Amino acid sequence: MIHDHYVDGMLKEITKNHVYEEYSGLWKATEDAIRRYWAGKILAVWTLEDFRTIAEDYKERGVVLSDEQLVEIMQEVDENWDAEHGINWEVIQFQIELYIERHGLKGK
Repeated sequence: MIHDHYVDGMLKEITKNHVYEEYSGLWKATEDAIRRYWAGKILAVWTLEDFRTIAEDYKERGVVLSDEQLVEIMQEVDENWDAEHGINWEVIQFQIELYIERHGLKGK
């Protein structure tokens, strides 16, 4: 139940510092292990780019968030999300607003 591009990304990350030939026995065994692990699970991925998209709305208010700050916010979302509501654009926006308020980053 995992999209191929996620598996490809994981394989590339796992193998980038090792000598794996694509589609070799070790590559295939690693790919199979990833697929077995994710079988029967749903994976929803939110990226730094998604968080940047929402953060753009705050630039006109004079608040510019760095990638490092956005990664902190991503970690907060991951640690605090409510399974009943999931993670969605509103949850991310709310967490960004909390971060801005907590760190006194009020712009214009």
